[in-house]
Amino acid sequence: MQIPTFEADLSPVKRWLIDSGAIIQKPRSVYLDMEWDSRVPFSEKERARILCWGLTFPNGERVGGMLEEDTPEAERELLLDLFYELAHVDQVLAWNGDRADFEMLKARIERLGLQIDMRRWLWLDHM
Repeated sequence: MQIPTFEADLSPVKRWLIDSGAIIQKPRSVYLDMEWDSRVPFSEKERARILCWGLTFPNGERVGGMLEEDTPEAERELLLDLFYELAHVDQVLAWNGDRADFEMLKARIERLGLQIDMRRWLWLDHM
């Protein structure tokens, strides 16, 4: 088409992608839903124990976990099981995640002292 191009037209990232031939893969996604103790107001989410979680993968596979007993140790195991399953994905999607599920999850991770870096995933709110 004989369109003149100049290096200033490209960002360094686009230039690298063109030069390297890198291919960007489709992210591995999962849909998350959680339930927690509704007797505790959301403003005190650090005290509201997570009761269960469910994941639905794009292929229709479903995985879930439920609190075995009302103890910090059981909740710790429940969350470790969740993050074991999340280790295989890049993106976590939830309905109202930014204002509910993701905040609750972060608060409980901190409260239980789990060594989980939430920056490992891309958290997306579907609302």
